[in-house]
Amino acid sequence: MARIIETLEDFLGEIEKGYNSGDWLVPFVDAGVSVAAGIPATAQLNEFLTLCVAMALGLDEETLTFIPRWHPKLNPWPEINGPWKRLALIANQTIKEWAFKDLKDKEDRAFIRLAREAFGDLSDWRLSLLFISRILPVLDLSFKNKHLRPIELCDGDPHIIDSFFHHITKEKLPGMPHRMLAHFAATLRTRVVQRF
Repeated sequence: MARIIETLEDFLGEIEKGYNSGDWLVPFVDAGVSVAAGIPATAQLNEFLTLCVAMALGLDEETLTFIPRWHPKLNPWPEINGPWKRLALIANQTIKEWAFKDLKDKEDRAFIRLAREAFGDLSDWRLSLLFISRILPVLDLSFKNKHLRPIELCDGDPHIIDSFFHHITKEKLPGMPHRMLAHFAATLRTRVVQRF
């Protein structure tokens, strides 16, 4: 049965007792443990991927400067620097405006439905990333209206998801918490670290 451990001494005593009895330790760490290493926090990932969703839909191309549409299979991931936070706010508002448009307009009906799905997925960075991975790259640029160019969704491409994680961790070194977990892993008989 779970119980609340109120003091640091009790906490360390429980770890020692489990260790002495041969138990395995599974550390639970917050996603913020990687911030010191330069990995974006959850809120930043939400904002950044909102910008990427808008770029993949081809929204606000004049401001976002990716013409005609951005796609991570055809273009590099944008850098997480410069005025991207301001652009993410604009992107969020633009997707929201499209998501709440009336479906009476036949020309834009398919795009409005797509924008609604995208807007719903903006609630969590993992959903936003999955949405981006589901967009098939559009190579047919013959449509004058950028929103009428067909966007097709697939089941999702794990390579796009992997490329995103590679992008946000490139040139980053492990922070102190990462090094401490690695250092004590064998001593504490830790094979798994759970992140929440």
